[in-house]
Amino acid sequence: MNYRFFKLIPLLLLLFTITACGQSAEETGSQGTGSEPASETQSIPDLPNPPLQAGWPADLAPAELPEYTAGTVTASAVDSEGVLTIKITDTNKADLYAYIGKLQSSGWAVVSDDDEAEALLGLHSATFALQGADKAVLQIDVYTEEAGSWPADKIPPVVPEPGAGVLVGEVEVLPAAQTETAPAAPTKGTEASAESTEASSEATEASAESTEASTEGTKASTEGTDSLKGADASVVGSWTLGMLSGGQFNAGTGKYEGGASGMGQIYTFKPDGNYTALVVFGDTIWFTGNYSVAGDLLTLTGRTVEESKDGGKTWGAPETLPDASAYFAAGKDDSGTYLLLGQEGEKPPLEDKKNAMKYSRKN
Repeated sequence: MNYRFFKLIPLLLLLFTITACGQSAEETGSQGTGSEPASETQSIPDLPNPPLQAGWPADLAPAELPEYTAGTVTASAVDSEGVLTIKITDTNKADLYAYIGKLQSSGWAVVSDDDEAEALLGLHSATFALQGADKAVLQIDVYTEEAGSWPADKIPPVVPEPGAGVLVGEVEVLPAAQTETAPAAPTKGTEASAESTEASSEATEASAESTEASTEGTKASTEGTDSLKGADASVVGSWTLGMLSGGQFNAGTGKYEGGASGMGQIYTFKPDGNYTALVVFGDTIWFTGNYSVAGDLLTLTGRTVEESKDGGKTWGAPETLPDASAYFAAGKDDSGTYLLLGQEGEKPPLEDKKNAMKYSRKN
């Protein structure tokens, strides 16, 4: 099992095969008396296959979809319905889980179930499936919906266009039900109520302007991040990525024993130089080892990994992993203290969702 440094989350791969279709028709003419049989064959040309290409299809995949760097991308193509299929070999579940973590840190909503996963972001959807007896082949199918436009010419001006969200496909406007009501004569009470409502609306508008000004002031005061210096830049502590919470840990060994909810990762760097990492994405993975810090370079040594299929109740045999290093940066923003862990092979400056994954300090 090929566990990479901070890519701890496996994605699902389906075997991608595209076959050509061939068809021929043979018509045999009638045989006349005393003459040789006449035959005529009409061939239908083979349908062309979609063009295949090796390597990550950066020209075909959405820019929001991170490159899958584990394994080997052997083929990719777009079918007649606009679905991009990517075939990857020499990968595994740990690689997939690591990639799922990258998707989540990039804003994708991910739902996974052991060897399969589905991710959504705006107009884009992607499915992942691991296949083969050894689960070493991954198929990724990506589809992008067409963006819709606000039908301003079909909707009364009093209905405002939503300020957030994405319109998908063609927007259908249904006619409103027509009802006939006799106009009511205005009364003094009605006029007074209208004046009161108008005054209330003005007060609400003034309150909204005040709230907006307050929000802008808060945004200005928290804009940007302050890098932590000196001892404050230590990685000591527990750091989380995703929506993983709860769980029980052995009081003596500190090992995870199940009970957590959600999916994600938790890294714990102890003051004595030992570290542990818990990854829950379908299966549960437990890492242990030692760490050291030299400047902004974090090095992990003596690494071992165990995998659980039942949420931490029982564990497979430990496997030894090679040493690994990654650059890191600590900082603070409006959400609290964070730790940026660089992706494999990436160098500073580190930036969340581009070349690093952002972990939040666990309280």
